[in-house]
Amino acid sequence: MRISLLPTIGQVITLEVTSEEQDKKQILKSRIADENKQLYWIEAPSGEKGRFFRLVEGDMLIISYTASANGVTYSFKSEVKGNKKENSADLFAIKKPAASEVVSVQRRAFVRVKASLEVACLFAGVKKFVATTNDISGGGLSMITEPTINLQAEDELECWLLVPFRNGTIEHIPFIGAVVRTKEVDDGLLVMMRFVEISESDRQKIVRYVFERQIELRK
Repeated sequence: MRISLLPTIGQVITLEVTSEEQDKKQILKSRIADENKQLYWIEAPSGEKGRFFRLVEGDMLIISYTASANGVTYSFKSEVKGNKKENSADLFAIKKPAASEVVSVQRRAFVRVKASLEVACLFAGVKKFVATTNDISGGGLSMITEPTINLQAEDELECWLLVPFRNGTIEHIPFIGAVVRTKEVDDGLLVMMRFVEISESDRQKIVRYVFERQIELRK
């Protein structure tokens, strides 16, 4: 089951406001205080020096935030729809985006290493198969599957990755991966995937494994 990557109550957000009068951008910080189906209510935004900035209905905004589910920064365009006072605090209403209007604006660069790890996969909720990774990073992996596995770009797989560490511990890391592309190779089908849903703690376990693997490969 996919989780929403839209911002939630309590999320810290960055606002970019373009002033038509001054022809310059204002970069501000705020927090989501409440929401309904159409709107987010945000706290009065502040600038670099801590000064509060009053938004005006009709102001056009670019909102960015980092999703805790995967550590990726997302962005969407919005508009100020009004304001109100709640417990003596100013709150501003901004238009909530559709999921299709949210885009990724940051993909962190991760070191990739060669590694043969076992991956158990479930496709479309019914097709189960086991594959072996060809390489891996904190952002995704490639794996070798049987050539009979029919996968297309953007297909999503529910996966469990078996990761052994130098101290003898073994971690089973669940994630949802999206197929980037596939390529026929001598020993099967090479499937390149990016992580679309993985907890940040599990991602850090993979980063740790990559670090240990780098040391091992240098010996």
